[in-house]
Amino acid sequence: MIYLLTREVQDFQPDVVIGHDHISGPIAATYVNEFFKDAALAHLIHTIPPEIEPHKPRLGAQSRIEDREAMTQAIASSATVVAGVGAKITRYAQGVVDDGFGGMRVLQLDPGIHIPNSADLYREVPPNPTVVLLGRADEVELKGLDIAAKALARIAVPAGRPKPALFIRGAEKNGCDNLRERLVRSAGLAPDRVDVRPFTSDVNQIQHSLRRATLCIMPSRVEPFGLVAYEAIGLGTPVLLTDKSGAAEALRHHLGLIAAPMIVETADNPTQHVVNWTAAMKRVLDDPQAAFTYTHKIRSQLADALSWEVMAKTLMDHIVSPRSLKK
Repeated sequence: MIYLLTREVQDFQPDVVIGHDHISGPIAATYVNEFFKDAALAHLIHTIPPEIEPHKPRLGAQSRIEDREAMTQAIASSATVVAGVGAKITRYAQGVVDDGFGGMRVLQLDPGIHIPNSADLYREVPPNPTVVLLGRADEVELKGLDIAAKALARIAVPAGRPKPALFIRGAEKNGCDNLRERLVRSAGLAPDRVDVRPFTSDVNQIQHSLRRATLCIMPSRVEPFGLVAYEAIGLGTPVLLTDKSGAAEALRHHLGLIAAPMIVETADNPTQHVVNWTAAMKRVLDDPQAAFTYTHKIRSQLADALSWEVMAKTLMDHIVSPRSLKK
């Protein structure tokens, strides 16, 4: 989805225009309503504002929630298809756009998992114990960066063994040093045990960050989905994720009780929350080989169940028949 309507695109006259939540959703709707009147409009929802906005440091959370939901309702009224990423977001979106009588159904799109050609090979445990956290690091509380640092500081390491370090990928380019100093100070960690890098959309950089990790964590206080967990599993990297995520719900659906070792309970009490994450992280770091073996097994089980091709086909099947989700 592009923001600037170029002559080439206007001349091309696309059959489908896809909008991405509040990022490009309003622009996509404008394009269809003004320029591509015969095109289908697919509106994809990937956030849950009532969950995430209260955790942001800015004031006016409730107003932002109201505005976002009004935007979603307006776009949905003219969309061919409204879709949510995963079951959790789909349920939320259904409540926002439906009239209470089933007048509009939100399509559930289940993300796929990318597994490289080396899927049959067992990953080796990295020589240095590194805990990786990927995400928009400017939202410290929402993404649980403070939880990660405090939990890591609590993990006792036997004499002679290297202490695990926290590697964060996702900070603003000019804010890496300040964020590292903030986490070091609040958790009482040595400065060399926290490494903060800027956000990137470069796939190679993201995969390198995950391959260097002994463990990938997603300690978000809330997480509408959390695709990072899938990316880590796809590369064979052990993962721990919050139980308040759409990804945790999906993994439980596909794996049942086998998913339990990956999922960490989110406690309302902040101290207990850190205790939960300390215990979970210590379990993996104490026996990383067992964690890598477990991840290899569940990756094989998920390979057929979670397919990007199936997700794309599901969306296209509903786009082909305009307003097929509306009664």
